[in-house]
Amino acid sequence: GHGHGHGHDRGHGHHRPVGAVYTQTNTVPNYVVAYDRWRDGRLTLQGRYATGGDGAPAPIGVPILNSQGAVVLSEDGRVLFAVNAGSNTVSSFRVTPRGLRLADVKPSGGEQPLSVSSVGRLVYVANELSGDILGYRFNASGRMRLIRGSHQQLESGAIPGNIAQIGISPHGDLLVVAERVTSTLSVFPLNRRGRAGPPTAYPSTGNWPFGFAFDRYGRLVVSNAEAENGFASTVSTYATGDGSLVPLDIVPTGTSNACWIVITNDTRHTYTTGPLEHSVGHLSIGRRGRLTVEGVDFTPHFALDEALSRDSRYLYVLNPEVDVATLGFGDGHVSLFEVHRDGSTTLIETFDGVPGSSSGLAAW
Repeated sequence: GHGHGHGHDRGHGHHRPVGAVYTQTNTVPNYVVAYDRWRDGRLTLQGRYATGGDGAPAPIGVPILNSQGAVVLSEDGRVLFAVNAGSNTVSSFRVTPRGLRLADVKPSGGEQPLSVSSVGRLVYVANELSGDILGYRFNASGRMRLIRGSHQQLESGAIPGNIAQIGISPHGDLLVVAERVTSTLSVFPLNRRGRAGPPTAYPSTGNWPFGFAFDRYGRLVVSNAEAENGFASTVSTYATGDGSLVPLDIVPTGTSNACWIVITNDTRHTYTTGPLEHSVGHLSIGRRGRLTVEGVDFTPHFALDEALSRDSRYLYVLNPEVDVATLGFGDGHVSLFEVHRDGSTTLIETFDGVPGSSSGLAAW
């Protein structure tokens, strides 16, 4: 009963889409699903594009990758990257006015890639089962070239279920890997050529760090699922200015099992999603990384990956139908929230057209 957006009228004042939203099916073979995004935030299905690789249908007994960053856009929005967890590759697509064009498929350098990050012309991928990372440079057409010496191993080694996300800092001087099982944030320095050095492992201030985002000041904002504390989630902030991690603040979110996280362009608001309670938790970020809980909203189904439109006016949340008793995944959906000036959100519509196994969400 919450208006699934297929018959969307393209005729009311906007003749062409203003952006797009992307996810991957994480199936064999793997596809990226693209939606056109209209001025009012609504979505229409644009198409499915083969990645040239395979997803991993059940990496942890559920059909999703359970990571942040399975699909990401380059900073200029012109190249899309997707991991192929079942074939140990990364695919790149050129974003064109006529849809996506597969540009390249390259090895991930390890086993079961589940998160990718891009800043400038750099792209790095993290591999879940082998506990390592690998970097490439890419050009305007999306072709990737290996950065020699960029392959690095986590200090903790290969622990199934450990890696949740990889992310490059806005200045491209370091990258972070969130490690759930070890409650560690591993920081790898990047030299001017984008080559990663060996990591320094920092203890996370919260248990089970999952998703993270950098604000424009280079501060790191992390959602902690707190798996060992009854899933009473927290969000942490850290300074990264000198290449190390310095804890700034940590607060309870008031929600359960917060996993994914995004930050608005003005860096004043952050949203975490909690799958089991379908929650979208809203916190504001103040000076020096101080956090304040502002409220909570809800999606119709399990709340997973999320993405903000490039103007931060709309928030999209991947939410599949899940039978909690059997962990059976049904149809997938993408929910649209309007983000108001004060950072509060309103659920506008929920769109279908993706399978329940879908993983990763990117928006432009």
